[in-house]
Amino acid sequence: SPSPTSSVTQAAEATEQQFVFENPTADSSASGIGILSGWTFSPNAGAVYPPTVEFSIDGGEFKRIPCCQERLDVAAEYPTQQNIALQSGFGALFNFNQLTSDDHTIAIRAQDGSGATKSETRTVTVVKPGDFEFLDQFDLSDADAFIVGFSLQLDNIKVRDKATQEVRTVSA
Repeated sequence: SPSPTSSVTQAAEATEQQFVFENPTADSSASGIGILSGWTFSPNAGAVYPPTVEFSIDGGEFKRIPCCQERLDVAAEYPTQQNIALQSGFGALFNFNQLTSDDHTIAIRAQDGSGATKSETRTVTVVKPGDFEFLDQFDLSDADAFIVGFSLQLDNIKVRDKATQEVRTVSA
């Protein structure tokens, strides 16, 4: 074994399907268009490329997420498996404002084709300013700012809905 002063490091080597759900982070807030992303690869016998990566909101139907983009950081972590780890990134844009202002559960699962499946579920709080799906204006010119505990609160923000041009005054 290496001595305590040795600079030898051991590279990670995957022995099963790898899966990391990166965005959105757990217990976070989301608004507008954001990203659902992470990475996955599998050294399992019979694994296929690309793997099937899907997401679901609040237990609904699973929908496909594009996979597999270059991830140099993952390949560097698994240097003996660079050929499969490099093309492991998945991601999709998602309009969180299509959901209600509330807590929502996001599930992502990856299937490698060999029968192995990995999944993770997160709760995300959706915030829809003015309860509009798309904003084309977010006006802070008349806003008032306050510190409340450890948070910044803004009152009198004017937001305008892109589709209807309706303006509402909100706090954030």
